[in-house]
Amino acid sequence: MNEIKKEDYVKILNRLFWGLLLMFINLSFSITILNVSYSIAFTYFAGAILILTTLWKYMNSSKTIKIFCFVLLGCLALGVLSFFSPLFTSNATLASLENIKQIVLQETATPEDLNALVYEILNLKSASLLSSVLFLATSALPLGATIYFSGLLVKEIADSYKLSLGTKAKGDSILSVVFLALSGILSFVVVLSLFNVIDKVRFDSQGVVLKPDFSGAVASLSLSALVVIPVSIAYLVFIIKLLSDINKVKMSVSLTKEDDNVIDVDSSYTYSDDSNSNKNDEKE
Repeated sequence: MNEIKKEDYVKILNRLFWGLLLMFINLSFSITILNVSYSIAFTYFAGAILILTTLWKYMNSSKTIKIFCFVLLGCLALGVLSFFSPLFTSNATLASLENIKQIVLQETATPEDLNALVYEILNLKSASLLSSVLFLATSALPLGATIYFSGLLVKEIADSYKLSLGTKAKGDSILSVVFLALSGILSFVVVLSLFNVIDKVRFDSQGVVLKPDFSGAVASLSLSALVVIPVSIAYLVFIIKLLSDINKVKMSVSLTKEDDNVIDVDSSYTYSDDSNSNKNDEKE
């Protein structure tokens, strides 16, 4: 990466910080077209475009940057695909929601009505699971790839300036991806467990009838819901640490002198090039 100047490194790291933060925040707004609600994650797109446009001019300077650019193009393509994901589930979902609405609005509900309500909720299971899979494929997967390559790029920049923070940034990015993946998988399990609990509930003239394995289903739901919380917190912690690493590397690079001395803001070590070392030896 010798073709890139110090000022360019600082700009890359600065844009990487803000772009990754925007993708992580992932704010969105919804629009409804023909009774189908579409979500547009505008901060996700803004973050990916910010990083991509910054790195594009340096594609031939680094293999990591070149791969990262193609990854970001894939992220944008999957983001566009996620906008159309409601089309895969809208028909079945709308029909079931309309039936649920009619049952709920009844002044009195018989056991048959309540059982029908349960069945209509269960009809949403396939659409809900498909939506979860589409979310993981079009949102979580691209974000994880961006986080990982951000860590690789920061390490490459840090290593070119002999900064110890590079290894830490790469490690934090890998752990962020691991906990992001676990969080997504556990969220899928929570949705599946919730429908499993609902499936164990029926009604008759005596009231609620629970299937024998109802307690096991509740225990599975409770366990998966409890586990997903610390996993999500761990993901949050490591993504924040990665952002902090990016900022520290940017500060260290910006403090580089003309003689290539670099102040490592993490370890407080000062590294000198070989020419300065030889000069000091000659003076001695």
